[in-house]
Amino acid sequence: MVLELNALIANTTFGHVFRCTDTTTGVEYAVKQYTQECYEVSAELQVSKALMQQAPHPHLVQLVGQYERNCCKHLVFEYCAQGDLYELLTDKPMLPRNQSLMYFRQIVSGVHHLHKIGYAHRDISLENILVDANGDCKLCDFGLAASTSELSDATVGKVFYMAPEVFAGEEYNPAAADVWSLGILFFILMTGVPMLNTPSDDDGGYRIVARQGVKALIKLWNMENQFTKTQLQLLDRMLQVNPKKRIKMHQLHAKIQPKVSWRSKWAQWF
Repeated sequence: MVLELNALIANTTFGHVFRCTDTTTGVEYAVKQYTQECYEVSAELQVSKALMQQAPHPHLVQLVGQYERNCCKHLVFEYCAQGDLYELLTDKPMLPRNQSLMYFRQIVSGVHHLHKIGYAHRDISLENILVDANGDCKLCDFGLAASTSELSDATVGKVFYMAPEVFAGEEYNPAAADVWSLGILFFILMTGVPMLNTPSDDDGGYRIVARQGVKALIKLWNMENQFTKTQLQLLDRMLQVNPKKRIKMHQLHAKIQPKVSWRSKWAQWF
């Protein structure tokens, strides 16, 4: 593989991401450059190598190589031509309903697989979901991933998506925290707006969710017509403030699989 630098895609806390082309094949890749040693590069490599031992998952970005140059570590990933979901929603905040549901199902599939091999993502957000040339979602950026078998007290991730126990600095189950983040993501995909500024009593929306449930907040905001009854029930199970009451990842994955109706050849969404 001989890579030619094409363009800077993004600046990150610990380096840069470039779009590159393999001059021998013409295939494009995303190269993440780490300018310093840090937990994030170690976690990214650990998770990516674990994924490489499995069959490639269609909704998780795959590592294809690594190298060091100028004292910097470079990780080579598959390239997703349409960018991230944050950019897509900035241009078009309200996606067609079936597209939002398809994206969510794909993201849940990726997170479910990640949990099955023993890792929680801990930074699920629009910015960390890429869309490839075929219009399919791929979860990326495993730099904050942690074992699902151990409790954590690290306050990590983006505040908009952060579970309340993570924001509070309490010891938490990383897998349960991912489920909360998926609930926030689902709300954004279906409504085009964020749900909370912070998952704490300083936020009026959060106070309603904590005391009355997410259905009460959606009713207050006159958004009931943007969700089916089944979708509201599932959202409520994802956004339980008490992590022990949240739906488990394997249950969520099973709930949202499309079912083919006997009335139609088309798959029916939950």
